[in-house]
Amino acid sequence: MFNNSHTGISFSDGMIYFTKLKKTFSGFELAGYGQKELPSGLFENGKIKDKEELVKVLRALRAEQNIRSAFVAVPTDDEGLIENFEEAFNLAGITIKEIETEGEAIFRSVVPVESYDEYMIVNIRNSTTGIYIVADRKVAFETNINIGGDTIMKITEEKTTHERGLDREVVTSMISSAVMTGVQILREEVNKYFVRWHTRRDATDPERPMINKVILCGDASYLKGLDEYFTVTLKTNTEFANVWMNILEPSKKIPELTYKESLSFAGALGAALKGFK
Repeated sequence: MFNNSHTGISFSDGMIYFTKLKKTFSGFELAGYGQKELPSGLFENGKIKDKEELVKVLRALRAEQNIRSAFVAVPTDDEGLIENFEEAFNLAGITIKEIETEGEAIFRSVVPVESYDEYMIVNIRNSTTGIYIVADRKVAFETNINIGGDTIMKITEEKTTHERGLDREVVTSMISSAVMTGVQILREEVNKYFVRWHTRRDATDPERPMINKVILCGDASYLKGLDEYFTVTLKTNTEFANVWMNILEPSKKIPELTYKESLSFAGALGAALKGFK
């Protein structure tokens, strides 16, 4: 029997996100969404450090939102990590309909369904960043790096903490310079994988297609001018994600989520969409 609604769940460094999509005669509707903060130290280097705490959070989510089953997106495809997630959801009483990587889920929500172009998706979280390369309508490469929004903020604080009594314009300039330093570090790491994709070839993959666009999303991605900076420095068109492109018709009203908030829900929305494929 066709189910007209599905729930998607995804995880960031310190948050769990959920969305509920409902299919109607006129298209999709966002029937519910939200987030819950995860205890500090629950995840470390892509691993679950405290499974009992995760079970507590999932049980609370199940009770508060009446979630009995969900499509789930997790940070990596590590078998041990996936097994831990499956066990945690089982103990919490939530049935996993299907589990996949965050890159696969985000790809489903931010890349047009009719497009066969190549994309690099940069999912900037607070302490880590996921980098996914899409080719021939599948995620061909996926990795996580230990640089995120917190890195940029830390550099900014280190460069401005000891400066007191300066003119406001000077302080503003210093902060802008410090932020740019953090952005440059992130860009350099992203560029490594951008260049590697285009230069590393072998007998089974002699000519990799060129990446046509870079898409930015994630909790810490919305920094004014970041898309323009990446466009110029990577020499490739870069834009912030439109998480509704495969969900809502252009004429339909955008849900009450702000645009900045929506960038955090790309994985959860993509996971929920899988239920309708």
